Amino acid sequence: MNKRKQLVICLFFCIITLFLTSYDRQDVPVLESGSVTADVLNMRKGPGLSFPIVRKLHHGKEVAILVEQGEWRYVRLQDGAEGWVSSRFVRTTANQALPVQAAVQQNSNGEKLNGKVIVIDPGHGGKDKGATGTQGTFEKDLTLRTATQLKEQLEQTGATVLLTRTSDTKISLSSRVQYARDHRADVFISIHYNSVKDESAHGIMTYFYQEKKDRSLAQSIQQQLAHTSKLKNKYDKFGNFYVLRENPQPSVLVELGFLSNREEEQYINSIAFQRDVVGGITQGITQYLLQK
Repeated sequence: MNKRKQLVICLFFCIITLFLTSYDRQDVPVLESGSVTADVLNMRKGPGLSFPIVRKLHHGKEVAILVEQGEWRYVRLQDGAEGWVSSRFVRTTANQALPVQAAVQQNSNGEKLNGKVIVIDPGHGGKDKGATGTQGTFEKDLTLRTATQLKEQLEQTGATVLLTRTSDTKISLSSRVQYARDHRADVFISIHYNSVKDESAHGIMTYFYQEKKDRSLAQSIQQQLAHTSKLKNKYDKFGNFYVLRENPQPSVLVELGFLSNREEEQYINSIAFQRDVVGGITQGITQYLLQK
């Protein structure tokens, strides 16, 4: 093998090594801890069984979770080592840390929304996967994840918070609207993630249908999301969606970033992003209801 080929191969492996050691990090803070539940759990260089094993973790091993991507979690060990593990074998400690703004909101508005009813609608479900990200993320999984965390945080304001679905099931649009009507929701919010052919498209937006009934809610949520999220602010917009058009309750639909954008999909899957948008939506809804 000549020297030129040796140099090329050397450079190739250096680049791969740098990529794998920095994979998915993006300065994501440690916001959730967990522990291994399997007897032995393989930690890998990437989110999949095809990636090489870098460490074997034993039952009870504590980890810091940095990123979630589908059925995999990117974790850091106490000695600084990092890698990917199957989320099925890591038990997490929920709500260990909250964004500063969300924590402030909880303390200042705790129990102030007593008597208010909020219906959260996790978009898609069941056979309806919604959008599929460049890295295989299903929109239906993300919407349920976000909605579940949002419910937990909104309940701390004293409101009654309901989900149109709590599992991976398909629910008709008319049933979602009827659910909000039956419970006389003070707020209905449908959670979605975007996808378009243009892979460079990015940003976060909130849709409303009726100017008088819905727009002040949309503006309040979008304004807070613009502060808490690092994504581009694409503002509140008119949207002719069934769950808004046919809904007699104050209603909005949020698109929390583009799964068709590889970098945005990666960020959307992070614990930091999920908690930031949940905090922003909580603040937006709370502000809207307190001003009514």
